[in-house]
Amino acid sequence: MRPSVRSAIIALAVAFATPAGAAADTLLDELLVLIPDARETTRSGPVFSYVDVRAVEQAGGVATPDSEDAFADLPRDAQKQWLAAMGRVMVGPPDVLTYPAGIGRRPVTSREALGIDWFGIDAAMTFWAPPSLVTVIAGAPDFDNPAVVGAALAARGFEVREVGGFDVWHRFDDDQMMLGLDDRLAEGDFLLGNIPRAGRVAVRPEMMVHATNWPAIEAVAATNAGESPVSPAASLSRTILDIAAETTGAQLLQATALMLRDVGSADDPGIRMADLFGAPTVEQLRAAIAAPTPGPRLPLYPLAVIADMQAGGDQLAVIGLPFPDRESADTAAVVLADRLADWRPEESAPPLVETVGGGIETAVIDGEGIAAVTLATFVASIEGGEAEKRAVDALPGVSGGSVVIATLRYPMPPGDRPAAGGAAFRAWINGVHRRTFTPLAAP
Repeated sequence: MRPSVRSAIIALAVAFATPAGAAADTLLDELLVLIPDARETTRSGPVFSYVDVRAVEQAGGVATPDSEDAFADLPRDAQKQWLAAMGRVMVGPPDVLTYPAGIGRRPVTSREALGIDWFGIDAAMTFWAPPSLVTVIAGAPDFDNPAVVGAALAARGFEVREVGGFDVWHRFDDDQMMLGLDDRLAEGDFLLGNIPRAGRVAVRPEMMVHATNWPAIEAVAATNAGESPVSPAASLSRTILDIAAETTGAQLLQATALMLRDVGSADDPGIRMADLFGAPTVEQLRAAIAAPTPGPRLPLYPLAVIADMQAGGDQLAVIGLPFPDRESADTAAVVLADRLADWRPEESAPPLVETVGGGIETAVIDGEGIAAVTLATFVASIEGGEAEKRAVDALPGVSGGSVVIATLRYPMPPGDRPAAGGAAFRAWINGVHRRTFTPLAAP
């Protein structure tokens, strides 16, 4: 697709779709704008997977340790309490988030291996098509001193070059494994893991980006520099999460966005919609998204945002679905609420709503640019070609659109013992992985 056309569409859509009075850019916003408009974003796996480490700690009632050494010196009960709070996390970069369980038992620390301390991370995100995952970590201004990071990586055989405003420390050829390499500091490297392999560690103030090959790093750097457009799926996700925060008044802890094809047993709309792209019109696109028959069916949507949020003593598992028109959104709100109220993690189990002692709430929020970015996200999930370009050309005239926010609100677990929160979010994500989360299935 033509980047200039797509970029203009998304810029207009995001400007109009962001709710009035929305907060200034958050750390999540700064990470989402790194996600490139490329097939690797929408054709395989989650659009993104994000966790706010500080928010998870706050929800769990635990303080941030000053450093790995300080954590290792804590009484065992205090360590267990912190680890229990972090046990709520279900999404985000796996290697980054499993690292703390071994702190104090490794011969090296992340400061020795990477020049940063794990407890300096405020938030982390992963995206891009496996196995070339991109991991982004972000923290306070002093979290990644370039000189300290550079010295640590240089000692491990990394070299540096500048790419799009980042200093990129690199070693080995793209995606290369180096079994048998003597790297005694690898145990403290939560970006690469224990197996010596190719690495591209891009550093700028308050942020580090890691991938195992140059194409992934260069795509992120070009997006960061404004030379390439941001993914419409990322822009749409930002709008949905802004609406969720404004609607619920809750703080975001973790979230992921999944294209329709990746959410349980739903059909792939790319297959169904491909027939339209001989000479598609906006009306044809709307018709493809609308429910084809009356009854309890969920209209098609391009992606679902699933989030774990906290509001005081309430936990919120939230789903956000975008639609190009209010009628589809109203239908979806009713269907989704009924399905969530009935959904069971196991056939023999009671409904999840009863298990966690919660209730379902729904809201439908209109926005002037939601339709355009929703339709652009549909188009982005299909292989690019002349037909898709014609579809994108039709989008600037699209206005309106709505987002459905469905919330399962439930209380925190008892505070008399260490316990991970987020039971409903955990059940939903496990259901997605097992392809048994039927509330989001569409015809």
